[in-house]
Amino acid sequence: MANDDKPRSLAVIVGERLRLFREERGLRQSDIATAAAACGLTWGRSSIAALEAGTRNLSVEEVLFLPYVISNAGGWDKPIVPPETKILISRTNHAKGADLEVLIQGLTRPVREFSESRLIDPNEFEEMELGVPLKTRLAGTLSLLQDQATDAAWYRFCRVVYPQIDELSTTKSLFAEMEMNIKVADRVDMPGGMPSDARAVNIIAHGLWGRSVAAERDARVPEENYPSRRSLQSARGHATRELINQIQEEMFRRYGQMQAVFGPLRDIWEDEHKLREWLTKANADRWDTAEPVEPAPVLVPEEPWNTIVARALVDARTASGTSLADVSRATDISVRALEAMEQGDFSRYDEPILAGIYVSEVADAVGADSVELRRLVEEGMEAKRRDDSASGPKPPKIRRRSRRDDTPTARAERENAARDRRYDSGGGPKN
Repeated sequence: MANDDKPRSLAVIVGERLRLFREERGLRQSDIATAAAACGLTWGRSSIAALEAGTRNLSVEEVLFLPYVISNAGGWDKPIVPPETKILISRTNHAKGADLEVLIQGLTRPVREFSESRLIDPNEFEEMELGVPLKTRLAGTLSLLQDQATDAAWYRFCRVVYPQIDELSTTKSLFAEMEMNIKVADRVDMPGGMPSDARAVNIIAHGLWGRSVAAERDARVPEENYPSRRSLQSARGHATRELINQIQEEMFRRYGQMQAVFGPLRDIWEDEHKLREWLTKANADRWDTAEPVEPAPVLVPEEPWNTIVARALVDARTASGTSLADVSRATDISVRALEAMEQGDFSRYDEPILAGIYVSEVADAVGADSVELRRLVEEGMEAKRRDDSASGPKPPKIRRRSRRDDTPTARAERENAARDRRYDSGGGPKN
């Protein structure tokens, strides 16, 4: 059993407790599925297995039904969520199991009367990913000084590099769109081996466009211009990749200025006395007289190979006026796989040579350079494989069953296959 002192997601907690209940009662996963069916839940054995592994998130309705499922399976003399268990509510906050009842009651009361926010506590040991390792605000003076020094350094960077940025609006968008900023930071290669930093992404975005990444993406891809949710998501994916590339280039261009601002902190990062002196000076003048620092000459890295391949396929298909359905019929590759290629996602292919063959076929169908694109794919995947091997073994990837292709062509193919099977079995046509 995991240590209850560390906050964990509700799915993981419920999965562990469900497995414990089943093992104590000597039940099979199929027995739990039967008990769930009595509540109207369509859980099969695979669903129960995923729940117990903590890989399947529960909907609110399923969480509310869970006690009834346990009851139908014979009941339990233990709670599903122990009172002292810490439940991860967000990246930065958690609540105890004992407080769930009060928190749920907040949904049924006027919000202005709900004052139980004290039940949700900050995570003491979670990284905030804001450019400073936040262990806990109660961990000691040095941790607080490091946090404040990072804030002051970012403030100076903004004043020096982007004087037009409004500090208040930038801070608001950082926290309001934290999830988006973190996702972009994870996909950006920070210069000089710096760790991924959501705050840096947000500041660069405001410096480039005067607004956050999400706001700029939505401005480039207005929702009303796309008839379906799927087409909107595809367009937003393309726009996000373009924004990431621009942020990447700007970060490398500004790396010298980042170094000039944050460099002095490295030498005094663990020295509480010197950090305090540095902060005293920083807070005294807020860097109002700081002169812009010329960036050191840093080469902007080439675009990732998958981005080059994806853009080449999209541009060639657009220029030829060919739809994804046309390409699918010509290559016998599913539309879903083609969409993944155009988003630079080749993770479904285990072997570089296999991915290269498929990309070559698609390139021929849309009039792109099949030889060059195949070379980029195979070399890029081989390089990634070598990097992964050098970094040590990774846990096995859980593959999710792909959704069935429901295009008219795919439906017709399935109907023809079913008709052929009936003939082969001697059943003849069925009207």
